[in-house]
Amino acid sequence: MLNGLNGHVDEQRLQRAMAHYGQALRELDPFNRLRCAESLFIACENLARVVLRRLCREAGLPDNGESKHKLALAAGFKPPNECSRQHLSNFDSYVRARYIFDDQQETYKNLLFASDHFEHGSRGFDEIRAAADASADKAFGFIRRAILREIGVPNDSPLVTEEKYQHPLAGWPPALEVSGSYESGRDDDWPNFYGVSVFPEILDIGDLDDDRRNVTLRFTGSGAALLNRQEVTIEKSFWAIPSSPDRKPK
Repeated sequence: MLNGLNGHVDEQRLQRAMAHYGQALRELDPFNRLRCAESLFIACENLARVVLRRLCREAGLPDNGESKHKLALAAGFKPPNECSRQHLSNFDSYVRARYIFDDQQETYKNLLFASDHFEHGSRGFDEIRAAADASADKAFGFIRRAILREIGVPNDSPLVTEEKYQHPLAGWPPALEVSGSYESGRDDDWPNFYGVSVFPEILDIGDLDDDRRNVTLRFTGSGAALLNRQEVTIEKSFWAIPSSPDRKPK
């Protein structure tokens, strides 16, 4: 894969597309995909230029405006008059939708809608967020596969075909979730509950075998935030580990 990237005629633009794709992964939010959509569309714009230059090479044309005009005409986009360049803008959208989004127009248009209207503040936040939520997860897959395709990774490569690579995952760390109950010790209305402060520390690390180590953690709780006569009982705890939707918890 790196061989296909290093020395590519559009290596710098591919690197920028990958950087924006990486930023979209960092922007993954459990509750919405709005910031993801913004970074994904920037990645798409960079990648579309890579695709366009490839189309020029495949057609034996130089990389210039006249070649783009010829490709647009060949794809059926004609200017309404001699001074108009609207057909070139329409051709840009066509390239993005066809060669990056595999003609999945609804996903492409929703991502475009979310990105444009979020950037310019031209639609309601509820509409923008709905479009981002409807398109971003699928867009991750399309843009990732297009990047791989442009650097020469075969379509039958496991990087392209394996299901585990089809879902975006953020760098969310695992979280220890603890649940239980508390008593107020009072007969009147329930007072506010401000929780318990927890302080983790590593007690011991020991070798189990060549590949694993045993780690002993201790969590010391402080009840300083509890109100007078409040008591807390811990009933269960577990590690919440983020994973793709198709991955079964162990």
